[in-house]
Amino acid sequence: MIRRSINLLGVILVLAGPIANAHEGHGHTRGDTPMHYVTEPMHWMPFAVAALFLAAFAWWGSRKLAPAAKRKS
Repeated sequence: MIRRSINLLGVILVLAGPIANAHEGHGHTRGDTPMHYVTEPMHWMPFAVAALFLAAFAWWGSRKLAPAAKRKS
């Protein structure tokens, strides 16, 4: 269990790199508006990838635990 937690922490830290990336500016919106973070893929794509990863991990975990639950009952 601890190993999985450490692995998950490692993945989170790897995915956090692009989020913390400083950049000069890009796109067509001002950088100090909320719309900038919604419309620019550089900002929302890491969150989308992380959400897909967590959804896949949860799905895989639920499928792996389902046969064990059937055996116990």
